[in-house]
Amino acid sequence: MEANALAPQVEPKVRNPIVLVHGLFGFDKIKLGNWSVAEYFRGIPEALTVAGNRVHVARLSPVGSIAKRAGQLNDFLKENVGDEPVHIFAHSMGGLDSRYLICQMGGADRVKSLTTFGTPHRGSCIADLALGILPTSASLQQFFRGFGLDINAVHDLSQSKAAEFNLANPDAPGVFYRSVMGAFDPEWTGRMRLLPHRYLTIPLLTAREGPNDGMVSVESARWGSVQEEWKGDHFNLVNWNVRDKEADGIHPDRRPDYLRLVRDLAIRGY
Repeated sequence: MEANALAPQVEPKVRNPIVLVHGLFGFDKIKLGNWSVAEYFRGIPEALTVAGNRVHVARLSPVGSIAKRAGQLNDFLKENVGDEPVHIFAHSMGGLDSRYLICQMGGADRVKSLTTFGTPHRGSCIADLALGILPTSASLQQFFRGFGLDINAVHDLSQSKAAEFNLANPDAPGVFYRSVMGAFDPEWTGRMRLLPHRYLTIPLLTAREGPNDGMVSVESARWGSVQEEWKGDHFNLVNWNVRDKEADGIHPDRRPDYLRLVRDLAIRGY
């Protein structure tokens, strides 16, 4: 009998609510009438809820700066959770919003843990490249203004701004920080659905920053006392592009992984 065979089985359930936070250009869900067309964390809220958790999906400005989105997250928590502490699972820029909330807005008292997925903690050369193009391209500026994009959001994701952000927002004692990094093998590109970032940004990031998920490098996404790497691109981290029939496991269903992360929190006593 294996040594862990008699270990008690821990349910993937925590005592406090779980709040899911989307990234730049994100949303909670898109609906047409009563019909849900798409959700940002695909199938994740339902899986966590069935396991017995209380789950909230924040809806922030899709194009705001970190400070603006953190303020919106703070308001969301007050309105939907009250004063009860929470566990935050945040994708991409949402992880930076959450860190700002914890460090700058008194969130350390109400956030028990922060798990980030593909968050550019050290910025991304993709943002640096965009900042090099935007000031000289009137058409791009007009395009972004049409969507209400705050250009400060792009600045916030640059590598130089990230360095300043990390100095100003150190980890808060008492908060458990954990990160998930995505790594997409360029050899998979030909076998995947055609999404431009796999052809355009992965080679660029690989040349400049090493292994990456097409938007954020593994090293930039690495944060906290516990880190793990998932094989997939930036969007598979929130369970998009699932390939159930792929024998080699490219872009698997991530619901079991989220449940495992919650179970890990439960084992830690949360």
